[in-house]
Amino acid sequence: MRFAAVVLTAASLLACDGAVAPTSSDPAAGGDAEHAAPADDLISGCYGEGLVGGIQPDVPVDYLGFRTETRGRSGASVEILHETGAPCATATDEAACRAKVDTHRVLGDHCDLQDCNAHYYVYTRGDEVGFATFDGGGVYALMGRVDTPAEAFMTATWREGYQASCRSAFAPPRYAARADGWDVEMERSECTAVEGEKLTYRALVHVSTSGVVTERSRVLVDRKTGGPECVPMTLLDP
Repeated sequence: MRFAAVVLTAASLLACDGAVAPTSSDPAAGGDAEHAAPADDLISGCYGEGLVGGIQPDVPVDYLGFRTETRGRSGASVEILHETGAPCATATDEAACRAKVDTHRVLGDHCDLQDCNAHYYVYTRGDEVGFATFDGGGVYALMGRVDTPAEAFMTATWREGYQASCRSAFAPPRYAARADGWDVEMERSECTAVEGEKLTYRALVHVSTSGVVTERSRVLVDRKTGGPECVPMTLLDP
């Protein structure tokens, strides 16, 4: 069963902007950056408000929904960011099935004293109701082979920290099918330990059908000094 474009993260699937080709070099590397290998066959991975291809579980499901759940001192809430199919469509006891879908939560009591949030998938398949989180590989078990562009972007995002934003200031994520998987072009941000700079790279990444993520090359597209996410070591407490 093939699904339409599906949200990967709360911030990463926004409307597509125009592409700006990265041309910067990385002075921090002591010379020119290792530029991305020519990949003229890469095409935009943005489709409306999502990434093309969607999630295609190896074992078909009746329903697939992507949720964000929050819990903290101000209360708890669940929001469905994207869903496709009909919950419990082929269940023998639809009421019991729907109750499991509607009442299941993944955040525990410890979150009552601190703010917690989680993203996860819920699916139904006959009488089966399942919940797949990124911790412990549940999403990858549900997904199986990486056989759509969205699955490749998701794998690179959650396993290795790359970003696929259709509102990138530099260029939208791009992809091309390969014999053994996918080549995807995404962004990655890193901090320099001493200076506290935030470096943003445009990276060419290969994602195999089995989910192995390998960076081929990268080019620096932006650098910023300061910011709460990149604190110089000299400012940290000894």
